[in-house]
Amino acid sequence: MKNIVILGSTGSIGKNGLKIVDEFPGEYKITALSANSNYKELAEQIRKYKPKYAAIGSEEGYKELKSEFGSNIEIYFGDEGLKELG
Repeated sequence: MKNIVILGSTGSIGKNGLKIVDEFPGEYKITALSANSNYKELAEQIRKYKPKYAAIGSEEGYKELKSEFGSNIEIYFGDEGLKELG
């Protein structure tokens, strides 16, 4: 199984990357996801793919994700958060 990090997972390229992961179950594990501001869609992706890490660019999104998932995964904020995923 290959570990995958998808930056911009709520954008068109990120969504297409996740579709490929879905087409090959058992071959890929999503370890990290990120989004700029669409924290609601990112939350749906976190529920589905259960990554260890996620990063969000908006402060509101960070608070929401930290509140819902903070005890289960590492949630990072902003550009510094993206660096943590890299």
